[in-house]
Amino acid sequence: MKHVRAIFAGILFCSCSLQAQEVEGLTLPFKDLELGAPVQDVVRVVHVSEGDSVKAGQLLVELDDRKEALEIERALNVLDKRKFDSEAATKLFENAVITREEALGKQIDLELAKAELALAECRQQEKKITAPVDGIIVELIRDVGEPVDRAGTILRMVNIDQLLVQVLVPPAVASILVKGIVVPIKIVGVDAPVPATLIFVTPHADSSSGLFLVKLQIENPGHLIKAGIRVVANFGAIAGG
Repeated sequence: MKHVRAIFAGILFCSCSLQAQEVEGLTLPFKDLELGAPVQDVVRVVHVSEGDSVKAGQLLVELDDRKEALEIERALNVLDKRKFDSEAATKLFENAVITREEALGKQIDLELAKAELALAECRQQEKKITAPVDGIIVELIRDVGEPVDRAGTILRMVNIDQLLVQVLVPPAVASILVKGIVVPIKIVGVDAPVPATLIFVTPHADSSSGLFLVKLQIENPGHLIKAGIRVVANFGAIAGG
């Protein structure tokens, strides 16, 4: 969200009329996510392109997982051997050929082999980047063959099923705002005002302007309203004017 804050700081301004209490603001994606991996490796496959709509859980990018695949293969072979040893030890114990402790040791070896397989599968899964939410791919930062640092950004995606509207309001307006109230928003190209729900009012004023940051949420079915456009929030009815 660093780039969102930078854009907001550079673009957002307040044109606040003390009579109409209309405040100009900016629409932002409800979610703006930078996705990466917890490991360092090379991009092997990119399954999406910029502009693609994706669903939560969809596979987006795979890093090189050949080492992890070999680890899983080895772990499976070890697990098969441990299963055989454990089953054999159980039969030997039942026939009083070995002690209970010896049979238990083989069972423990089997459980450890299962854990090693699970760890190998987890390491392989770390090489797969999936979508955490429904959204749209807006930027591919790394491509096939390019290295990726641990926790480095591979791609960006946004969700604009809802939009945030951020505005700056004077203390007189901030003092009467309550979470959950509905504020009409004027949007260029939309005939009627769009209702926006107030979800946050910062508890402290900006030190340079003396204004309070307010966040509103707009439902955006069909993505008819774009992110990054300027809008006007009308607090007149709430302020009694």
